[in-house]
Amino acid sequence: MTSFSVLFWLNKSRTKNNKPAIYLRVSVGGKRAELSTYQYVTPALWNAASQPVKGNSEEVKAINRQLIILKADL
Repeated sequence: MTSFSVLFWLNKSRTKNNKPAIYLRVSVGGKRAELSTYQYVTPALWNAASQPVKGNSEEVKAINRQLIILKADL
């Protein structure tokens, strides 16, 4: 059986307006691939445990929607 996992994480070496990029890591059978989501977020709003952005602003909702769509497409 092949393992499959999806992880979103902040790449602090890739920033735009002092906001790190949200990256997507896909692991299949021990092999990894990392891709940019082209989304940027303030680190204080990132929830590393559950991997969405915290808050209720329209910007936060749009980022979370985009992350859900990316994960569903995989």
